[in-house]
Amino acid sequence: MEKARRLKFVILRYRPIILNQSFVNIAVLSYEVDTGSFGDARFLDGWEAALRLDPNADIEMLDALKSEIQSGWPNVERREALLRMLLDSFSNSVQISEEHSCLTNNPLDEMQDLVLRYLSPAVSEQSLPPA
Repeated sequence: MEKARRLKFVILRYRPIILNQSFVNIAVLSYEVDTGSFGDARFLDGWEAALRLDPNADIEMLDALKSEIQSGWPNVERREALLRMLLDSFSNSVQISEEHSCLTNNPLDEMQDLVLRYLSPAVSEQSLPPA
């Protein structure tokens, strides 16, 4: 039997108006903790949900962000730089969730489950509970 692998993952959210509690999950980013050999970034198939939330959403910026993350996320060194960029940029309109962990025998299957859990249309558009 395969040894369970430890993954960490975060959710990227588009939240254009900080005072408003609404947001859209736009991506799931995961990586294997122990070896770093697995890294995957999955995004929404389109930006319709972001446009429903914000008709003036900067789709070019979101496309550029998607492209940069998808090309760099598999590389451990670039992944760390991307995390710093996500934390420091975008005027909080793109937010990164707290880090979560899970154990899996198959990172690709786990990633597909995470995409269904966090990026399906029923759950991608949410509101934060009042503070």
